[in-house]
Amino acid sequence: MSAAVSFKVFCTRYGLDPKDPSSKAEYSTYKGNLELFSKAAADTGVTSAPVKRVTVSLPPDVVDMLDEVSSALGMSRSAFLSGLLRDSLPLLGATVKAAAEHVEGSPSRRYRDSSKDEINELIKGLTSGAQNDLFK
Repeated sequence: MSAAVSFKVFCTRYGLDPKDPSSKAEYSTYKGNLELFSKAAADTGVTSAPVKRVTVSLPPDVVDMLDEVSSALGMSRSAFLSGLLRDSLPLLGATVKAAAEHVEGSPSRRYRDSSKDEINELIKGLTSGAQNDLFK
């Protein structure tokens, strides 16, 4: 596993006070989570299945976090996202299908302007239970 970012970089990136003891606790959790992801990535292995290239637009802060995590795991962005999506989309897809009857509006909204907050709330509602169980 590659090294996590330094405590100073971590605090700067997430707007934390390095002198606050809770910042050290959050940094410790971050390093532990990276170790868990690293072990999970090693367990999943790499397949030689055919792939399809897609283009995804992400906000710069999301790209920074993606680079940090994928680098710490010693894998490319693509490999990390492929594994993450392969493992999480089946459950998320089932959740979305179950909730679809309660969602109004176009199914192909773009992550821009007024729809941004609505999409964030929709995703937050769908993933809130999964986040609580992620590192248990």
